[in-house]
Amino acid sequence: MSSPRAHWWALIGRIRACAARIDAHTKPWRCRRKLRGRAGWLSVRIDARVGLFAQFNWVLMLLAHCEAHRLKPHIELTGPFYGDEIGRDWLGHLYRLDAGGEAPPAPVCTVSDIDELGLPESYQAQMTLERAHALWTRYARLDAGIAAHVDNFAAAHFAGRRVLGVHFRGTDKTSEAARVSWRALAGTVNAAAETHACDAVFVASDEQAFIDFMLENTVGRPLIVHADELRARGSEAVHVRTQPGKNRIKAREALVNALLLSRCAALVRSASFLSGWASVFNPGLPVILLNRPYDYALWFPDREVLKRYPPAARAHASTARPPG
Repeated sequence: MSSPRAHWWALIGRIRACAARIDAHTKPWRCRRKLRGRAGWLSVRIDARVGLFAQFNWVLMLLAHCEAHRLKPHIELTGPFYGDEIGRDWLGHLYRLDAGGEAPPAPVCTVSDIDELGLPESYQAQMTLERAHALWTRYARLDAGIAAHVDNFAAAHFAGRRVLGVHFRGTDKTSEAARVSWRALAGTVNAAAETHACDAVFVASDEQAFIDFMLENTVGRPLIVHADELRARGSEAVHVRTQPGKNRIKAREALVNALLLSRCAALVRSASFLSGWASVFNPGLPVILLNRPYDYALWFPDREVLKRYPPAARAHASTARPPG
């Protein structure tokens, strides 16, 4: 027979579960009231355990809300994967959100998922590559050190060349899209290099083994690789585990690779938020997307890239040079 103590703790457990359900149902309503802003500001903290560019997507939707309601953005990202100080904003190490130099207020709303805010679904549904590029360019200022690093790398390795970008997203991405065969990808890369008249190949990946494979299978062209410190050497994804003292490095390297991919003449890639954001940074970037995300995971920006470069049109993608 159960003791009174066991009954007590069971009751406490049911009360806590009920309170959590009530909180989950009412939080969007409570947060939605705060989306009106305070003194002309939208001030939000997001403490999430998802990838960097998935969180950039969320920031993008908040920027769309700011523009729609003439609010100044103050957005902090404090999740554990990309910051080296627990609970401290790490977005500011990559980008400064421009609010005209004014001091922002403290965040008035903390969430762990964008859905908790109750933003209009239209922000996501109506987002295009050009719209995203315009919002990001208007509000987000890249850290000067990162900007200089990308410029210097491009000057050293891209200058005077037409570079084909290649991005393979491996490890845990198989939960959102079918894994691409390395042999098939290498064949597509060599064909695309001919189609787009590229004389060098820039490769980015979260899997070191793929980088090693491409070093042996890119035919007749120099292979360019950014010297990332952090890549997966097994099946566990780097971006979804904390690495004390190296989380900021991980964020910086992911952003640098996306920015370099955006400077290529064309891009061959698998489904990924990282290389999807290369098309946000450069909406005119021709793309050969090798695998379609599963329906439940068909999010922006890959949703928009597929509209522009459907399978039947891949061979006819423009060979226009990237801006700059």
